[in-house]
Amino acid sequence: MRSEEVRALLIVARIRNLTCEISGLLIHDHGRFWQYLEGPKWTVEQVFSSIERDYRHTNITIVESGEATARQFPDFEMGELDIATLPEDNPLRADFDALFGGGSHEAKFASAQRLTDHFSGV
Repeated sequence: MRSEEVRALLIVARIRNLTCEISGLLIHDHGRFWQYLEGPKWTVEQVFSSIERDYRHTNITIVESGEATARQFPDFEMGELDIATLPEDNPLRADFDALFGGGSHEAKFASAQRLTDHFSGV
């Protein structure tokens, strides 16, 4: 996707998420996307279902799913980071790449946790 297409996608996602009381994070790099969604279970499931039906999405993998006692990103309708804007030696790049590699579920979960921790101030 071109950067203007990503920006348009973010505008739509932020409006939808605000309306649905969902918060989250979108991290991307040259057509690869990783998304974290949180909110009421049924609305997250509805949004995820619409993502699955969208022709632009392929090879969707759920890294983790479950219930939490508190939101990690209560102030983000949809936080966003373009990995390509980070310096080459930034460790978040390696964590992002690991999500798309052939590693174990545990390794992918650890990478996802480090990415979310970066944004939640942990």
